[in-house]
Amino acid sequence: MPTMKTLTIDGMDCPSCSAKIEGAVCGIPGVSNVSLNYTSQKLKFELEGASADSKTVVQTIERLGYKVNQAQGRDDAPAPAWWQTAKGRLVLGAGALLIVAALVAYLAPSFAYPAFSLAALVALFPLARKAVMGALAGQPFSIETLVTIAVVGAVIIDQAAEAAVGVFLFLVGELLELIAAAKARKSVRALADLVPKTAFLVTGSGVREIAAEDLGVGDIIEVRPGGRVPADGRIIAGEGAIDESAVTGESMPKRKRVGDAVFAGSINSDSLLRLEVEKDAR
Repeated sequence: MPTMKTLTIDGMDCPSCSAKIEGAVCGIPGVSNVSLNYTSQKLKFELEGASADSKTVVQTIERLGYKVNQAQGRDDAPAPAWWQTAKGRLVLGAGALLIVAALVAYLAPSFAYPAFSLAALVALFPLARKAVMGALAGQPFSIETLVTIAVVGAVIIDQAAEAAVGVFLFLVGELLELIAAAKARKSVRALADLVPKTAFLVTGSGVREIAAEDLGVGDIIEVRPGGRVPADGRIIAGEGAIDESAVTGESMPKRKRVGDAVFAGSINSDSLLRLEVEKDAR
């Protein structure tokens, strides 16, 4: 029987990173139904057969240059400042090397080529390593591979200064993507905090309280006056004023009736409602 596993992947800064990881994990024998959510950083997959294990998956991902967190709970630790990240330190180091090379070229023009070549190749090393690891994992065609070829080619044809500037600008772009992704994830987590952790599930035997993450599409839930909606759904019984300000920014509550859609995180202001879940809370 297949076993579902979930891992948290750190270090992704663009959707192409998730596609690269998915492709590499899909190529592992015994691994199926691979799905990686770029925003939540959650990798889900199934293991089938005695030869498949999570350790192989973790090793494959780490060879691509990403970190794996196997803890199942949510990580609420604050994100580090950009200069404390590996990419931030790499950008600062590459920038310093570029400045030193420029000073050498100004003071001793005959040493300009070796100075810029050294700056370019040292800054390129982490990218080249990731390109090699990606190729070994079955993902040879990546942006790191293209940048490595371009920079090495520029150095060979005596354009070392352009190579050093090019790799530095690429690293800056990668860092900006990382910062933007971190801000987006912070916003998503803030929105997720609005959703209650429990829900009142309506069954044939009555109403019982369950974890909101256990809700599934088609479940019937009860939202009491003053309570938050635990999952996106549609009203099937009752009507009331729904405060969606925290979700949509709309300042005034909206009157919702049977058939109207309600967003997770909204507040039911004044009456008992029953909803059919249209999207689970996971």
